[in-house]
Amino acid sequence: GFVRPVKSATYTFILDTNGAAALFLSPNENPANKSLIATANQTQSRPMALENQTNYYLFCVGSRSGGYLRLGVQAKMHETTLTAGISSA
Repeated sequence: GFVRPVKSATYTFILDTNGAAALFLSPNENPANKSLIATANQTQSRPMALENQTNYYLFCVGSRSGGYLRLGVQAKMHETTLTAGISSA
């Protein structure tokens, strides 16, 4: 599928699974450009800058022998506000 951020920011993707899984993201809407960003062993991606109103191809695959497969993806947006103050002695 596709992810289309509503705000330009830095995002981290988190993979939630109870089996073997892999999460891929493309730097654009072309699936051929996807790269691995998270696995069942390394469930959190590195922080990455995404631009608003841009389509990014996101692909997740998983498997499990016996029982059900739980497969979920979260995107965490990082925002930082810096405030500068002036003081006088």
